[in-house]
Amino acid sequence: MTFRNLSGIFAPDCQIIWRSNELRQCPYRAGGLATMKRFDVLAIGLTASLAAQPAHAVEDVPAYLPGVTLGLPLGLLPAPGLYASAFASHFSFRGHNSRGDETAARIGSTPAALTFLYVTNLNIFGASYAFGVTQPIRYQTLDTPALSSDQLGVVNTVVNFGTLSWKLGNGFNVSVGHDLYLKDGSYRINRLSPTPATAPVSVGRNYWTYQPRVALTYLNNGWSFTDNMMLNINTENNYTHYQSGTFFINEATLTRRFGIFDIGVTSVYINQFEADRQYGRIVSAIPNGRGYGNKLEYASIGPMISYNPGPFAVQLYYQQNFVAKNTGGGSQIWGRVSFPLYTDRPNSPAEIESAGPR
Repeated sequence: MTFRNLSGIFAPDCQIIWRSNELRQCPYRAGGLATMKRFDVLAIGLTASLAAQPAHAVEDVPAYLPGVTLGLPLGLLPAPGLYASAFASHFSFRGHNSRGDETAARIGSTPAALTFLYVTNLNIFGASYAFGVTQPIRYQTLDTPALSSDQLGVVNTVVNFGTLSWKLGNGFNVSVGHDLYLKDGSYRINRLSPTPATAPVSVGRNYWTYQPRVALTYLNNGWSFTDNMMLNINTENNYTHYQSGTFFINEATLTRRFGIFDIGVTSVYINQFEADRQYGRIVSAIPNGRGYGNKLEYASIGPMISYNPGPFAVQLYYQQNFVAKNTGGGSQIWGRVSFPLYTDRPNSPAEIESAGPR
Protein backbone atom coordinates (compact mmCIF):
# COMPACT_ATOMS: atom_id res chain seq x y z
CA MET A 1 0.00 0.00 0.00
CA THR A 2 1.31 3.45 -0.87
CA PHE A 3 0.31 6.53 1.13
CA ARG A 4 0.49 9.76 -0.82
CA ASN A 5 1.16 13.26 0.47
CA LEU A 6 -2.07 14.57 2.00
CA SER A 7 -1.01 18.22 2.16
CA GLY A 8 -3.27 20.45 0.10
CA ILE A 9 -6.16 18.00 0.44
CA PHE A 10 -7.09 18.17 4.13
CA ALA A 11 -6.96 21.08 6.53
CA PRO A 12 -4.14 21.12 9.14
CA ASP A 13 -6.55 20.41 12.02
CA CYS A 14 -7.98 17.29 10.33
CA GLN A 15 -6.80 14.14 12.09
CA ILE A 16 -6.29 11.29 9.63
CA ILE A 17 -7.58 7.97 10.98
CA TRP A 18 -7.54 4.92 8.72
CA ARG A 19 -10.76 2.96 8.68
CA SER A 20 -12.17 0.15 6.61
CA ASN A 21 -14.34 1.07 3.61
CA GLU A 22 -14.89 4.69 4.52
CA LEU A 23 -13.95 7.98 2.92
CA ARG A 24 -15.14 10.47 5.48
CA GLN A 25 -14.82 14.13 4.56
CA CYS A 26 -12.69 16.54 6.55
CA PRO A 27 -12.44 20.29 6.02
CA TYR A 28 -10.22 20.61 2.98
CA ARG A 29 -8.30 23.11 0.96
CA ALA A 30 -8.84 21.37 -2.33
CA GLY A 31 -10.52 18.07 -3.08
CA GLY A 32 -11.72 15.82 -0.30
CA LEU A 33 -13.09 12.31 -0.20
CA ALA A 34 -16.63 11.03 0.24
CA THR A 35 -17.83 7.73 1.68
CA MET A 36 -18.77 4.93 -0.64
CA LYS A 37 -19.65 1.31 -0.25
CA ARG A 38 -19.19 -1.31 -2.92
CA PHE A 39 -19.58 -4.82 -4.23
CA ASP A 40 -17.15 -7.55 -3.52
CA VAL A 41 -15.38 -6.52 -6.70
CA LEU A 42 -14.77 -3.00 -5.42
CA ALA A 43 -12.00 -1.69 -3.23
CA ILE A 44 -12.36 -0.12 0.19
CA GLY A 45 -11.59 3.55 0.61
CA LEU A 46 -9.79 5.87 2.97
CA THR A 47 -11.25 7.20 6.21
CA ALA A 48 -10.38 10.75 7.08
CA SER A 49 -12.32 12.14 10.02
CA LEU A 50 -12.29 15.06 12.42
CA ALA A 51 -10.79 14.19 15.76
CA ALA A 52 -13.97 15.27 17.51
CA GLN A 53 -16.21 13.00 15.47
CA PRO A 54 -16.80 9.27 16.06
CA ALA A 55 -15.17 6.96 13.51
CA HIS A 56 -17.08 4.35 11.55
CA ALA A 57 -15.86 1.22 9.77
CA VAL A 58 -18.02 0.60 6.71
CA GLU A 59 -18.09 -3.04 5.61
CA ASP A 60 -18.18 -4.38 2.06
CA VAL A 61 -21.30 -5.67 0.41
CA PRO A 62 -21.01 -9.49 -0.02
CA ALA A 63 -18.91 -11.40 -2.49
CA TYR A 64 -21.59 -11.35 -5.20
CA LEU A 65 -20.39 -10.01 -8.58
CA PRO A 66 -22.98 -7.82 -10.35
CA GLY A 67 -23.60 -9.37 -13.77
CA VAL A 68 -22.14 -12.81 -13.10
CA THR A 69 -25.28 -14.71 -14.26
CA LEU A 70 -26.13 -12.58 -17.32
CA GLY A 71 -26.60 -14.53 -20.54
CA LEU A 72 -27.42 -17.76 -18.70
CA PRO A 73 -30.90 -19.33 -19.14
CA LEU A 74 -30.94 -20.37 -15.49
CA GLY A 75 -34.54 -21.58 -15.45
CA LEU A 76 -33.09 -24.62 -17.25
CA LEU A 77 -30.66 -27.36 -16.32
CA PRO A 78 -28.64 -29.27 -18.93
CA ALA A 79 -28.84 -33.03 -19.42
CA PRO A 80 -27.50 -35.25 -16.62
CA GLY A 81 -23.71 -35.07 -16.51
CA LEU A 82 -20.75 -32.99 -15.35
CA TYR A 83 -20.16 -29.50 -16.76
CA ALA A 84 -17.53 -26.79 -16.47
CA SER A 85 -17.76 -23.06 -17.01
CA ALA A 86 -15.01 -20.42 -16.78
CA PHE A 87 -15.27 -16.65 -16.88
CA ALA A 88 -13.03 -13.61 -16.71
CA SER A 89 -14.08 -10.00 -16.33
CA HIS A 90 -12.75 -6.49 -15.82
CA PHE A 91 -14.44 -3.69 -13.87
CA SER A 92 -13.47 -0.03 -14.13
CA PHE A 93 -15.42 1.84 -11.45
CA ARG A 94 -15.59 5.12 -9.54
CA GLY A 95 -16.93 5.41 -6.01
CA HIS A 96 -20.37 7.04 -5.62
CA ASN A 97 -21.93 8.59 -2.52
CA SER A 98 -25.54 8.41 -1.28
CA ARG A 99 -26.70 10.97 -3.88
CA GLY A 100 -25.04 9.10 -6.72
CA ASP A 101 -22.24 11.66 -7.11
CA GLU A 102 -18.77 10.39 -7.99
CA THR A 103 -16.07 10.36 -5.30
CA ALA A 104 -12.29 10.48 -5.73
CA ALA A 105 -11.93 6.69 -5.44
CA ARG A 106 -10.96 4.79 -8.60
CA ILE A 107 -11.52 1.05 -8.42
CA GLY A 108 -10.25 -1.64 -10.75
CA SER A 109 -11.10 -5.32 -10.47
CA THR A 110 -10.19 -8.30 -12.64
CA PRO A 111 -11.96 -11.45 -11.39
CA ALA A 112 -11.88 -14.93 -12.91
CA ALA A 113 -13.59 -18.13 -11.79
CA LEU A 114 -14.12 -21.79 -12.59
CA THR A 115 -17.51 -23.47 -12.03
CA PHE A 116 -18.32 -27.18 -11.90
CA LEU A 117 -21.97 -28.25 -12.12
CA TYR A 118 -23.16 -31.84 -11.66
CA VAL A 119 -26.66 -32.64 -12.95
CA THR A 120 -27.99 -35.83 -11.41
CA ASN A 121 -30.49 -38.36 -12.77
CA LEU A 122 -32.75 -37.71 -9.80
CA ASN A 123 -36.29 -36.48 -10.26
CA ILE A 124 -37.55 -34.55 -7.23
CA PHE A 125 -41.18 -33.41 -7.33
CA GLY A 126 -40.95 -33.54 -11.13
CA ALA A 127 -37.78 -31.42 -11.22
CA SER A 128 -34.22 -32.09 -12.34
CA TYR A 129 -31.65 -31.73 -9.55
CA ALA A 130 -28.08 -30.35 -9.71
CA PHE A 131 -25.37 -29.05 -7.39
CA GLY A 132 -22.00 -27.43 -7.92
CA VAL A 133 -19.21 -25.12 -6.79
CA THR A 134 -17.57 -21.92 -8.06
CA GLN A 135 -14.09 -20.75 -7.05
CA PRO A 136 -13.17 -17.16 -7.99
CA ILE A 137 -9.87 -15.30 -7.77
CA ARG A 138 -9.39 -11.57 -8.20
CA TYR A 139 -6.82 -8.85 -8.76
CA GLN A 140 -8.15 -5.63 -7.28
CA THR A 141 -6.83 -2.06 -7.12
CA LEU A 142 -7.79 1.16 -5.36
CA ASP A 143 -6.49 4.65 -6.12
CA THR A 144 -7.45 7.85 -4.28
CA PRO A 145 -5.64 11.16 -3.81
CA ALA A 146 -4.33 9.76 -0.52
CA LEU A 147 -3.46 6.10 -1.14
CA SER A 148 -2.88 3.36 -3.65
CA SER A 149 -3.41 -0.31 -2.81
CA ASP A 150 -3.88 -3.65 -4.57
CA GLN A 151 -4.24 -7.38 -3.90
CA LEU A 152 -4.30 -10.64 -5.83
CA GLY A 153 -6.11 -13.33 -3.90
CA VAL A 154 -8.80 -15.96 -3.52
CA VAL A 155 -12.42 -14.80 -3.28
CA ASN A 156 -14.93 -16.64 -1.10
CA THR A 157 -15.95 -20.04 -2.51
CA VAL A 158 -19.58 -20.31 -3.70
CA VAL A 159 -21.29 -23.65 -2.99
CA ASN A 160 -24.48 -24.43 -4.90
CA PHE A 161 -26.16 -26.80 -2.46
CA GLY A 162 -28.95 -27.56 -4.85
CA THR A 163 -30.89 -26.39 -7.89
CA LEU A 164 -34.30 -27.77 -8.87
CA SER A 165 -35.55 -27.06 -12.40
CA TRP A 166 -39.01 -27.70 -13.82
CA LYS A 167 -40.09 -27.68 -17.48
CA LEU A 168 -43.57 -26.19 -17.33
CA GLY A 169 -44.43 -26.49 -21.03
CA ASN A 170 -45.03 -23.93 -23.79
CA GLY A 171 -41.40 -22.79 -23.50
CA PHE A 172 -41.55 -21.91 -19.79
CA ASN A 173 -38.95 -23.19 -17.33
CA VAL A 174 -38.39 -22.30 -13.68
CA SER A 175 -35.69 -23.13 -11.17
CA VAL A 176 -35.10 -22.55 -7.47
CA GLY A 177 -31.88 -22.98 -5.56
CA HIS A 178 -29.69 -21.97 -2.65
CA ASP A 179 -26.02 -20.95 -2.60
CA LEU A 180 -23.62 -20.32 0.26
CA TYR A 181 -20.59 -18.02 0.08
CA LEU A 182 -18.05 -19.60 2.46
CA LYS A 183 -15.95 -17.49 4.83
CA ASP A 184 -12.70 -18.67 3.25
CA GLY A 185 -11.39 -15.85 1.03
CA SER A 186 -8.10 -13.91 1.27
CA TYR A 187 -9.24 -11.50 3.99
CA ARG A 188 -6.87 -8.74 5.10
CA ILE A 189 -7.15 -6.54 8.17
CA ASN A 190 -6.09 -2.91 8.47
CA ARG A 191 -3.12 -3.02 10.84
CA LEU A 192 -2.83 0.79 10.87
CA SER A 193 -6.31 1.25 12.31
CA PRO A 194 -6.60 1.71 16.10
CA THR A 195 -9.89 -0.23 16.01
CA PRO A 196 -10.74 -3.46 14.12
CA ALA A 197 -11.09 -2.66 10.42
CA THR A 198 -10.79 -4.33 7.03
CA ALA A 199 -7.78 -3.40 4.88
CA PRO A 200 -8.27 -0.77 2.15
CA VAL A 201 -8.24 -3.64 -0.38
CA SER A 202 -9.36 -7.13 0.64
CA VAL A 203 -10.66 -9.56 -1.99
CA GLY A 204 -11.94 -11.97 0.67
CA ARG A 205 -14.89 -11.43 3.01
CA ASN A 206 -14.78 -12.34 6.69
CA TYR A 207 -18.42 -13.45 6.85
CA TRP A 208 -20.88 -15.90 5.29
CA THR A 209 -23.51 -15.00 2.69
CA TYR A 210 -26.70 -17.01 2.04
CA GLN A 211 -28.18 -16.68 -1.44
CA PRO A 212 -31.67 -18.10 -2.16
CA ARG A 213 -32.70 -17.65 -5.79
CA VAL A 214 -35.41 -18.26 -8.36
CA ALA A 215 -35.08 -18.02 -12.14
CA LEU A 216 -37.64 -18.00 -14.95
CA THR A 217 -36.63 -18.83 -18.54
CA TYR A 218 -38.89 -18.57 -21.60
CA LEU A 219 -37.78 -20.10 -24.94
CA ASN A 220 -39.81 -19.71 -28.15
CA ASN A 221 -38.95 -19.49 -31.88
CA GLY A 222 -35.34 -18.45 -31.29
CA TRP A 223 -36.18 -15.96 -28.54
CA SER A 224 -34.84 -16.47 -25.03
CA PHE A 225 -35.73 -14.47 -21.93
CA THR A 226 -34.41 -15.14 -18.43
CA ASP A 227 -35.11 -13.28 -15.21
CA ASN A 228 -32.86 -14.38 -12.32
CA MET A 229 -33.82 -13.09 -8.85
CA MET A 230 -31.67 -13.49 -5.73
CA LEU A 231 -31.33 -12.35 -2.15
CA ASN A 232 -27.98 -11.87 -0.41
CA ILE A 233 -28.28 -12.38 3.35
CA ASN A 234 -25.05 -11.66 5.23
CA THR A 235 -23.73 -12.65 8.64
CA GLU A 236 -21.73 -10.32 10.85
CA ASN A 237 -17.99 -9.88 10.38
CA ASN A 238 -16.78 -11.09 13.79
CA TYR A 239 -13.61 -9.00 13.50
CA THR A 240 -15.17 -5.60 12.72
CA HIS A 241 -18.65 -6.41 14.14
CA TYR A 242 -20.15 -4.95 10.96
CA GLN A 243 -23.12 -6.56 9.21
CA SER A 244 -24.17 -5.55 5.70
CA GLY A 245 -27.93 -5.43 5.14
CA THR A 246 -29.86 -7.86 2.95
CA PHE A 247 -30.28 -6.86 -0.69
CA PHE A 248 -32.26 -7.96 -3.73
CA ILE A 249 -30.65 -8.71 -7.09
CA ASN A 250 -32.36 -8.97 -10.48
CA GLU A 251 -30.39 -10.01 -13.56
CA ALA A 252 -32.28 -10.21 -16.87
CA THR A 253 -31.29 -11.38 -20.36
CA LEU A 254 -33.20 -11.13 -23.64
CA THR A 255 -31.64 -12.67 -26.78
CA ARG A 256 -32.57 -13.73 -30.33
CA ARG A 257 -30.87 -16.66 -32.03
CA PHE A 258 -29.36 -16.24 -35.52
CA GLY A 259 -27.87 -19.54 -36.67
CA ILE A 260 -25.18 -20.38 -34.12
CA PHE A 261 -25.19 -16.88 -32.59
CA ASP A 262 -27.37 -15.30 -29.92
CA ILE A 263 -27.53 -11.51 -29.79
CA GLY A 264 -29.34 -9.50 -27.17
CA VAL A 265 -29.41 -7.15 -24.20
CA THR A 266 -28.77 -7.71 -20.49
CA SER A 267 -29.45 -5.71 -17.33
CA VAL A 268 -28.70 -5.72 -13.60
CA TYR A 269 -30.66 -4.07 -10.78
CA ILE A 270 -29.70 -4.27 -7.10
CA ASN A 271 -31.51 -2.69 -4.17
CA GLN A 272 -30.54 -2.98 -0.53
CA PHE A 273 -33.67 -2.86 1.62
CA GLU A 274 -32.07 -3.58 5.00
CA ALA A 275 -29.68 -1.14 6.68
CA ASP A 276 -26.06 -1.87 7.55
CA ARG A 277 -25.30 -2.22 11.26
CA GLN A 278 -22.21 -2.13 13.40
CA TYR A 279 -22.26 -3.34 17.00
CA GLY A 280 -26.00 -3.80 16.47
CA ARG A 281 -26.68 -0.15 15.60
CA ILE A 282 -27.63 1.25 12.18
CA VAL A 283 -24.65 3.10 10.75
CA SER A 284 -25.04 6.87 10.63
CA ALA A 285 -24.96 9.14 7.59
CA ILE A 286 -21.92 11.21 6.67
CA PRO A 287 -22.38 14.58 4.89
CA ASN A 288 -21.48 14.26 1.19
CA GLY A 289 -20.81 10.58 1.81
CA ARG A 290 -22.85 7.57 2.73
CA GLY A 291 -26.53 7.78 3.64
CA TYR A 292 -28.17 6.60 6.85
CA GLY A 293 -27.88 2.83 6.93
CA ASN A 294 -25.50 2.88 3.93
CA LYS A 295 -28.07 1.25 1.63
CA LEU A 296 -26.88 0.69 -1.91
CA GLU A 297 -28.69 0.95 -5.22
CA TYR A 298 -27.16 -0.10 -8.52
CA ALA A 299 -28.34 -0.53 -12.12
CA SER A 300 -26.57 -1.30 -15.40
CA ILE A 301 -27.41 -2.36 -18.96
CA GLY A 302 -25.55 -3.53 -22.04
CA PRO A 303 -25.32 -5.79 -25.12
CA MET A 304 -24.22 -9.41 -25.36
CA ILE A 305 -23.33 -11.96 -28.01
CA SER A 306 -23.05 -15.73 -27.69
CA TYR A 307 -21.35 -18.18 -30.06
CA ASN A 308 -22.90 -21.60 -29.54
CA PRO A 309 -22.20 -24.27 -32.19
CA GLY A 310 -23.51 -27.04 -29.90
CA PRO A 311 -20.69 -28.77 -27.98
CA PHE A 312 -19.75 -25.55 -26.14
CA ALA A 313 -20.82 -21.92 -25.76
CA VAL A 314 -18.74 -18.72 -25.69
CA GLN A 315 -20.35 -15.51 -24.43
CA LEU A 316 -19.18 -11.90 -24.43
CA TYR A 317 -21.06 -9.02 -22.87
CA TYR A 318 -20.63 -5.43 -21.69
CA GLN A 319 -22.36 -3.53 -18.89
CA GLN A 320 -22.55 0.23 -18.40
CA ASN A 321 -23.74 1.43 -15.02
CA PHE A 322 -26.29 4.28 -14.88
CA VAL A 323 -27.37 4.21 -11.20
CA ALA A 324 -24.89 3.91 -8.31
CA LYS A 325 -25.58 5.05 -4.74
CA ASN A 326 -23.37 4.14 -1.79
CA THR A 327 -21.37 1.88 -4.07
CA GLY A 328 -19.14 1.88 -7.16
CA GLY A 329 -20.28 2.39 -10.73
CA GLY A 330 -18.75 2.32 -14.20
CA SER A 331 -18.20 -0.25 -16.93
CA GLN A 332 -17.66 -4.01 -17.06
CA ILE A 333 -16.63 -6.44 -19.79
CA TRP A 334 -17.15 -10.19 -19.46
CA GLY A 335 -16.13 -13.38 -21.27
CA ARG A 336 -17.38 -16.88 -20.48
CA VAL A 337 -17.05 -20.40 -21.91
CA SER A 338 -19.26 -23.37 -20.89
CA PHE A 339 -18.89 -27.01 -21.94
CA PRO A 340 -19.72 -30.58 -20.83
CA LEU A 341 -17.05 -32.86 -19.38
CA TYR A 342 -19.43 -35.79 -19.89
CA THR A 343 -23.17 -36.04 -20.45
CA ASP A 344 -25.89 -38.65 -20.90
CA ARG A 345 -27.24 -37.08 -24.10
CA PRO A 346 -26.67 -34.14 -26.47
CA ASN A 347 -27.74 -30.74 -25.15
CA SER A 348 -29.62 -27.95 -26.85
CA PRO A 349 -27.74 -24.61 -27.18
CA ALA A 350 -29.74 -23.14 -24.30
CA GLU A 351 -28.99 -26.14 -22.09
CA ILE A 352 -25.23 -25.76 -22.68
CA GLU A 353 -25.42 -22.09 -21.73
CA SER A 354 -27.34 -22.96 -18.55
CA ALA A 355 -24.24 -24.76 -17.19
CA GLY A 356 -22.76 -21.46 -15.96
CA PRO A 357 -22.48 -20.20 -12.37
CA ARG A 358 -25.62 -19.73 -10.31
